[in-house]
This record gives sequence, C-alpha cells and structure tokens, in this order.
Amino acid sequence: DLGEYAGQTVQFRWRYIKHNYNRGHNVGLDDIKIEAAGAAIAFNTDGWDAYKVNADAPETSGTIALSNLGSAPVTVSSVSFGGPGFSTTLEAGTTIDPADSHSFTVTFDAAGIATGDEPVEISDELTVTFDNGTTASLAMDAIALPRSTKFYGFEHDATGAGPAGFVTIDVDARATSPIYFWTTPNIGAPLSFFALNDSECYNSLKEPHGHQSLMTRCNTDGAFHDWIVTEQPLELTEKSTFEFDLRNWESINSVLPASTPTVSVLVSTTSATDRNSFTQVGDSFTPDLYNNVAWDHVAIDLGEYAGQKVYIALKSQASDCLGAFYDNFEFKHLSAGLAGDVNADGVVNATDIAIVVDIIAGLDDAENYDGRADVNGDGVVNATDIAAVVDIISGLAAE
Repeated sequence: DLGEYAGQTVQFRWRYIKHNYNRGHNVGLDDIKIEAAGAAIAFNTDGWDAYKVNADAPETSGTIALSNLGSAPVTVSSVSFGGPGFSTTLEAGTTIDPADSHSFTVTFDAAGIATGDEPVEISDELTVTFDNGTTASLAMDAIALPRSTKFYGFEHDATGAGPAGFVTIDVDARATSPIYFWTTPNIGAPLSFFALNDSECYNSLKEPHGHQSLMTRCNTDGAFHDWIVTEQPLELTEKSTFEFDLRNWESINSVLPASTPTVSVLVSTTSATDRNSFTQVGDSFTPDLYNNVAWDHVAIDLGEYAGQKVYIALKSQASDCLGAFYDNFEFKHLSAGLAGDVNADGVVNATDIAIVVDIIAGLDDAENYDGRADVNGDGVVNATDIAAVVDIISGLAAE
C-alpha cells in the first residue's frame, strides 16, 4: 500500500546485495506493475517540456502513452489545450480497452507567438475528456523563441558526427582516444565536435536539458584542438550575443583528474573554414572540474559587429584533458533582415514573389530560406505572404 505517499512524486529502488562475488546467485525483476487506486486513466509521464523552440522549426515530443487501468473501455470525447502553440496526434473518438494503452505525440509550434525580440514562456495543459465524464490532464511547457534567435539543442542530430548547421574543423587531425564500452558511432576516429547521446555513454552527460550534447574528445596524447563554426553567416545587431553551456568531462570526484580545456569564441566576415580569417571576441574561458550540479553558462557579446554578417566559431583546445561537453547554442538578437527579401540579396523585388509562388506550388522548399518566406510571420507560407511582398514593393506596407 503506497497510500501514505499520495500526492508525492516518488522513485522505486530494489536492492540486492551478495557478499561472495564468485559464488553468489543473481536475481531478476519482471512484470512490475504500479496500480493507481481509484484512477482508471493514467499517462506514462508527468508532462512534456519542449524547452526552447525556434520560430521556424516546430518541436515534437517523444511517444506519450495514455493507459486505461480500469475494467471497461473508454473513448476520448475531446482533446484540448488552453492556449496557442500546442497540438497533438491524440484524437476524439479514440477508444482504449482495459489494460491497454494508446500512444501519441505532442507538437509545439512557436510561429507567431514571440512577435517581439524576446522569448515567450508558455505553460499549458493537455486536457483529455472521456465518454464516462472523467478527464485527464498533462502539463505542457515551452519557450517560444522570436525570429531574431537561433537555438541549437542538438537533440535530433546523428551521433558520432558534427551537427547540422555547422562546419567542424579537427585541427589536430588525430584519432580520438577510444572509450571502452561506449557505443557512440565513430569513436576512435578523427573527430572534432560530435553529437553524443546519453544512452551511448552510460548517462555521462547530465546535461541541462534533453539527452544529447556535443563532445570534444582527446587523442592518445590527451590533447585536442577543435573548432565548430556556423555554416552560414549571421547578421548581427548591437544586442547580439552567443550563449552556450559547457562542462568538463572529469568531475571533482575524479581520481587524479587531468586539466580542463580552454574555449574561445571567434568571428570571421569572410569564411567558415579559413581559421586565419577569424578574430577572437571576448575572453577565453576555462571551466573548472564538473561539480556534479550544474554546467557552466557562457555569454559572449557580439555587438561590436553590428550590421555585419559574420561566421561565428567556438574553439576548444587542451593539452592534457580527456574531453568536454557543450550544449544549447543560442544566437540571440540577430538582425531580422530586410522584410520581404526572401532570397536575402539585399533588395525586395519580383524575384522574391516568384520564390514564394514556387514554395506554395511545391516547386521549392521554405526551409531553404531560413523562415524569410513567411513574410507576415503567421507560421505558414501562402498567398498572404505574396500580398505582403507586393505591399512592400509598392510602399504600402506599414512601417
């Protein structure tokens, strides 16, 4: 009977101790079932936090299960959210038999929510009503980012390789030192910044949010010199910053730990790959040994390059370090560019109209234009965006 813990969130732990490693017997667990007394419907999670969501890239949850713990079938009568942004694949009319579950996902679309230059935090609930009059609710949270922010959480990148949207440079060009029992693809090959999932490294990341981050790993000499650079230049404003989280791999509990890396942010106005074209911005940062509590958060002011399009690089270098983790790259207060300039050539003309027409007709992809095809910012590319470009060209658009 777990009734004394009603209303609390708990974890269950089973301990099995044996004192003779060679002669002891093992034990197995199976068919674990926790029943909610008096509750016929239950989700398999306490909620979903979409975290930071770019204005032009909706985020979808992992699989969520809704279970019927009662003795009779139930049918979903309605599914609703309290505010904008969230949607789900769970539909009215879905029937769930006793001792069965129905799987679904939730999506958060940030388009049109953060209309200014600052993010908007959303707290909502998914409410499911059933034909027997009962309801079930699930907490939903998200941070809708404005179009002037680009966020990279690396949750969807293929592991064992550099992330999408960036160029990686392995300056030392040496094979990374293998890590026994890790299942990350390509470990042991020459690598720069590469994506890593918790499931591949015995949950070593302990990251601020999610289950993936980037890693730099040493070569057999305990050294590395790695760069990661934005694939495309970003146009900056006086308020522009580059923020990210990082931590050293070894912690304060490590035995005879090595040193930690030195990281620097650099910019180039000409190239993503010519390291000689880059100039450092701000001070270099050297993290302490990981304290098992929080990652370091670094923010670099890029305002001195306001009005310029630049490639932004993060360099990590060490001569005696096993490795380090990096996550949550966020480029804030970027220039929105010229409204209606879909192809970013500096002018708004008939070419921009033609691109929007091709996107609507399925002859081109809006993703090729980094959100600029959604001229009116309503989250979809349609005829109203054509009209918006026409108004800009004819001088009828509001200032």
